[in-house]
Parts: sequence; structure tokens; C-alpha cells
Amino acid sequence: MNHLGALIGSNEVTGIGLIMMDIDYFKNINDTYGYSVGDEVIKVVSTVLSDNISNQDTIGRIGGEEFLIVMPGVVVEEAYDTTENLRASIEALSWDHVDMKVTISGGVYCKQYSESLDELLEKVDQQLYASKNKGRNQISCC
Repeated sequence: MNHLGALIGSNEVTGIGLIMMDIDYFKNINDTYGYSVGDEVIKVVSTVLSDNISNQDTIGRIGGEEFLIVMPGVVVEEAYDTTENLRASIEALSWDHVDMKVTISGGVYCKQYSESLDELLEKVDQQLYASKNKGRNQISCC
């Protein structure tokens, strides 16, 4: 079982929320301002995310600009509210680069019944892409 599987536990565990978030148009940030600014954005976003989740939650960077948060013992409404607060916190950031605006899109899914780890990741990923397809800078939830 991989690290995420160990965090989530067996298929019998319920009440696990997953949040998948992606920095919107991150490639454009790198292309416009350079990789050092892109690195700064990732560091600041990482800090905002980790500073604004519960001590029980676990966050990890799962791709270049993509993050996954595992929230044990939550219901969908709690996970959604947390994710929306994270989105708003990122949007409100000010940067030294006057024209730069950073936003995130996110998906929320809470484990139900005996879904496998692969099913959970697929469903939260679908929610993330629903946010992107609806224009970004928003949160989608099942």
C-alpha cells in the first residue's frame, strides 16, 4: 500500500475527505515571470494551504502545481468550506509582481462506502477538472 493508501486506510473506513487543488495557469506564471517566481508561488501557496488546515489533515504536493489534502473524519460540507476558504485565501494574496494574480481550482470528494483508493482519486480528480472546465478559480464538489 502506498503512503496515501496508508493515510486513508482500508476500504472500510468512511468519513475521509479528499481535496485536490491546482494552481490556475501555472505555466503562464513561469513563462511570464520566470521559474524563480513560479517557485515562489509554489512555496507561498504551500504555506497558505498547510497553515489553514487542521492538525489532523495531511497535505502533499502530487504534481508540479497540484496538491492533495486528506481530511479524516469530515463530511462533505466541512471539506467544501475548508476548500473554499483556501481558495479565497490564495486569491487574496498580494505579490511583488503588480500584474500577477494567483488563483486555484479545487475538487472535493468524501469517501463513501467501500470505494478503492483508485476510485477516490479518480472522483476527486473529476471534481478538480469540473472546476477548471467551468472557468477556474472555484471549487467543485460531488
